[in-house]
Amino acid sequence: MAKSRTIPIDEIVVGERRRTAYGDIKGLAKSIERFGLLHAIVIDSKKNLVAGERRIMACKNLGWKEVDVR
Repeated sequence: MAKSRTIPIDEIVVGERRRTAYGDIKGLAKSIERFGLLHAIVIDSKKNLVAGERRIMACKNLGWKEVDVR
């Protein structure tokens, strides 16, 4: 399993995504605020987003500047 590390959210490259409906981002943000980020954002070696766009959006809503990735 890959180790997690913390990087600035703005360094993550979010390319074209399949998802068009993101659901309740505010609710997810409340959950992250209460329990923390339970699953790190997944990126590749070039910092391209693999999984976790909703989590990134929620963290940005919380004003986070950095996020855990693996």
